[in-house]
Amino acid sequence: MTALSMAGTNTITAETSASQNILPNETVPVPKVTSNGDLFFINGSHGRLAAKLSLPELREGEKCPMVILSHGFGGDMTFHLFEPIIERLNQNGIGVLRYDFNGCGQSEGEFVNMTVPNEIEDLINVVAYVRQLPVTENISLLGHSQGGVVTSMVSGECGYPQIECEVLLSAASVLRDDALRGMTHGGHFDPWHLDKDSYEVSGGHSIGRPYIQTAMTLPIYETA
Repeated sequence: MTALSMAGTNTITAETSASQNILPNETVPVPKVTSNGDLFFINGSHGRLAAKLSLPELREGEKCPMVILSHGFGGDMTFHLFEPIIERLNQNGIGVLRYDFNGCGQSEGEFVNMTVPNEIEDLINVVAYVRQLPVTENISLLGHSQGGVVTSMVSGECGYPQIECEVLLSAASVLRDDALRGMTHGGHFDPWHLDKDSYEVSGGHSIGRPYIQTAMTLPIYETA
């Protein structure tokens, strides 16, 4: 595979959307990514987000469509379904960027501080980063579970042509309904009397009060 080299480049500028002011209009730090598969970091909502690029074979100066993969609740970019997806996309001339949400995997932040709104901010920053890569022709989004909710809402906010298309894998579309019922990811609580800072859920994780509060009013269908 062709290496993506940005040696000597320190920053890129994220342009503001022509249709909606959703992507950040600011300078985005660019790491020196010298080959496919290198771990690097992108600024997110709660610190740096771990990320990896997988590119198809490209000629000098050639561009390709790019797909951003967003994992689900409590997961990370090593999600087992991502590898065959990346392989197939690369075989068809499509590049892929995968990353860990804040508080997950190798990204900075604490999981207990994660919310869907700050994961949306993470993805918006990742989209802004990918837009400025010299190999990017267009951008599509793919998300699993809670990452599917984030993907659908960012896609809905950005719109076409900023986002070429979206693919949702078992998107957690009942996330808001579950929070209102007082049950999220195996955890139970009274949504109208949240008297603790955090609540235990499945997988050994804890979610903070803000996760539940924001989930209860999350405009999933209105935005997606």
